[in-house]
Amino acid sequence: VAVADGIAERGAPWRPNQSSHLQQQVLEACTRKTSAGPKRSCGKFGCRIRAPDPFTIESGSSFDIPFLTHVNTQAPPPLVQLTCALTASLSLLVGVRDVLLPGAPLPFPGDDKYQLVFGSQIIKKARVPAPVAFPLTLVLGWGGVFHAAYAVIKLVTVFSSPEGTFLRRNLFATFGITELLVAANLLQYVDLVTNDIGVSPMPFVVIFTASGLVFMADALLRERKPKRK
Repeated sequence: VAVADGIAERGAPWRPNQSSHLQQQVLEACTRKTSAGPKRSCGKFGCRIRAPDPFTIESGSSFDIPFLTHVNTQAPPPLVQLTCALTASLSLLVGVRDVLLPGAPLPFPGDDKYQLVFGSQIIKKARVPAPVAFPLTLVLGWGGVFHAAYAVIKLVTVFSSPEGTFLRRNLFATFGITELLVAANLLQYVDLVTNDIGVSPMPFVVIFTASGLVFMADALLRERKPKRK
């Protein structure tokens, strides 16, 4: 028994991958209506096709074609959604803070002490907050963009389109935006890095910009059609 990996909705034609010769033959078996056509036995979960002698597949072979009426439409479980919403929101907040206000404590227990690692000074034998200096601002900004991007990717994957085609489009857009933000963040430090170590980071700016534009163009300009109607 061969199981075809196409998808058939009840009452709708089955359209397998046209590049597969075997699947194309199964499709012909499903749609043939002549007296010499295959015998079909359909139940609750799918159809079994038995090929006749004239059929090009080995005579007597059977193929199970499942009804998958909920393919690509199932949302993640509530526990996954809740966990993603909480953890991704925290990661997004931390990432945005590291980009825009590096060293600023968030209203979480102990975060004000943790930020002293990045910017602090000793006054009267006590460590107090101080502005974060270069190159830590570059490191925090770079990491913050990716931290926030990871959170957005989780949110897009869990709460975005249930259909794979449009989920990929949304992820492509997220990748493109992330890389453009990385390039923009690095661009503001080009002179500081060049003066400090004598090497310009412009090649990285160009690479991330080019890649981000490619992903954004694909997400926005390439036509995509839904697999289900």
